[in-house]
Amino acid sequence: SELQKAMTNGIDVILEENINGEYEKTLEVYNSVVVDLNGHTIDRGMPDRGGNVIKIDWNGSLTIKDSSPYKSGTITGGFTRSPGGGVYVGQGCTFIMDGGSIYGNSTMDNDNCQGGGVYVGQGATFTMNGGTINENISTGNGSGVYVADNSTFSFNNNAQVINNLRQFDDNDYWAEKTEN
Repeated sequence: SELQKAMTNGIDVILEENINGEYEKTLEVYNSVVVDLNGHTIDRGMPDRGGNVIKIDWNGSLTIKDSSPYKSGTITGGFTRSPGGGVYVGQGCTFIMDGGSIYGNSTMDNDNCQGGGVYVGQGATFTMNGGTINENISTGNGSGVYVADNSTFSFNNNAQVINNLRQFDDNDYWAEKTEN
């Protein structure tokens, strides 16, 4: 897709229409990219074969924002049997969320399915300056946000992580800490 080509090549994007990714692969980020949802939706379509909506890897950096008047831009439809239904932030990568919503994503199979909304891998950084992460589901910890050991998660301003559900209880965010 054109969106994937831009993200792969590190070209900033302002969405002009909804992206229905039902038949597409996970959107992958390997460079520094800014995506302005501009009130539109990136929908992975909850594929039976599974997949994150967005995967940031290989020291990539992604900033998500929403410049639309109603702030209705959404990342949704991720379903995976591994971590990070909505956004997977790989080891040493950076994810900045300035706006938009990460909504209705799932990681379902076993306790290793962490981070229904966002999975923050070891040594990764997630800064949430705005937007919401809501109504994501996981069978493992961190149905909204899972933060692995030696990673950073900070949220500021009006950012919200709310109404996320671990399979049988509430669990909006989870920070792993290795005992010494």
